[in-house]
Amino acid sequence: MDPGGGYTRSPCRVEQESQDLAGADTHEMNRAFRSEDNELGDVFIAPRAPLPPGTANYVTPRGMRLLKEEREALEKERDALQQGDPHDHDRIRRRTLVSGQLAALRERMATARVIDPSGQPTGEVRFGARVRVSITGGPLDGAVKDLRIVGVDEAGLRTEDVSFTSPIARALSGHTPGDTVRISPDPSAPQYEILSVDYDSTDGEE
Repeated sequence: MDPGGGYTRSPCRVEQESQDLAGADTHEMNRAFRSEDNELGDVFIAPRAPLPPGTANYVTPRGMRLLKEEREALEKERDALQQGDPHDHDRIRRRTLVSGQLAALRERMATARVIDPSGQPTGEVRFGARVRVSITGGPLDGAVKDLRIVGVDEAGLRTEDVSFTSPIARALSGHTPGDTVRISPDPSAPQYEILSVDYDSTDGEE
């Protein structure tokens, strides 16, 4: 998704991208950091939310604020772990874990491209949009849901937040109210009718 210009994708193309993303998730590996005490072995760091290769790391202003808060919390914990018994294996392992998490976070933040939703054109689904959809078919038949298209590290923090790399976000991208999309070529798959599109200048802060 180009945050400055939406595009329309065919259902088949969206389905293929969904499969590609699933494959990327499957091959995402944990990162290993060597503990300061070699006797403790490697400490494995859970990967951050996957970002497909070659995809820009778009984040909302709220998302960047949350990343900075996470960095501050990790730095504070790391500094606290510098104190205490230098032979405490649990403390050493925890400090190694926190240092690894901090390294991964800094790496992610270094590539972040902040997109302010308030600067996006109204009426078309792009990055940062809040989209209201009506669902036809499937287990949610008849439901009306609000979705907000955000960065990969923000997705899931609120129930309406979906990553811009997700199949539903890609399917909606570039469309306007009144359009109907599917994320599967199966004619029996649910359809999503776009009821409204807007961009909140407060970026959804509550």
